[in-house]
Amino acid sequence: MLAAVALLTDTVKLDGTLSIEVRGQGVLALLMAESNPGGELRAIARIAEDAALPSEHASFRELVGDGQIVITLDPKEGHRYQASSGWITILWAAVWKPTSASRSSCPRGFG
Repeated sequence: MLAAVALLTDTVKLDGTLSIEVRGQGVLALLMAESNPGGELRAIARIAEDAALPSEHASFRELVGDGQIVITLDPKEGHRYQASSGWITILWAAVWKPTSASRSSCPRGFG
């Protein structure tokens, strides 16, 4: 996720902060990564207190379970913008056209 926020911050040429947050019902209750144009990155992960640790081969979907993804663009000037799971799924489908090569390199649970 750190690589994703760094790449997205650079791609959209955002003069501000970009964050991706995943909140789930699985073992990983929270994942958050944040980047700014100065190259500063930070991330946190929170494991659910009552969850049993999964196998090392668990997919991302298995780790997060049912959840929500939110991308936030927070420019230094102007209004904050947030996109949640539904819009992100639509945008992802519009820009990513899977091929057999990309599926083999895609993280588990996303191909």
